Amino acid sequence: MNLVDVKEKLMSIVTEILEVDRSVIEGKEDVNLFKELDVDSLLALEIIANVETKYNIKIEDEEIETLVSFNKMLEMVKNKLNIK
Repeated sequence: MNLVDVKEKLMSIVTEILEVDRSVIEGKEDVNLFKELDVDSLLALEIIANVETKYNIKIEDEEIETLVSFNKMLEMVKNKLNIK
């Protein structure tokens, strides 16, 4: 699995759960999802659960607090999967 594959699948997970078009996030990957897209804690947990299942990783509670943007999520998944 490479970074492009991870990014594409992560984008699919996020856009599907938030029920938004990719264009809402693409080009704005550093935007705070909670403020800009009104992501509440339940949606955030649903995204996290899907990411953990898809990539077979564990995201700790204290890590969740740092995942405020798409790029932050991508960086964490990348690190947990040891992708350069």
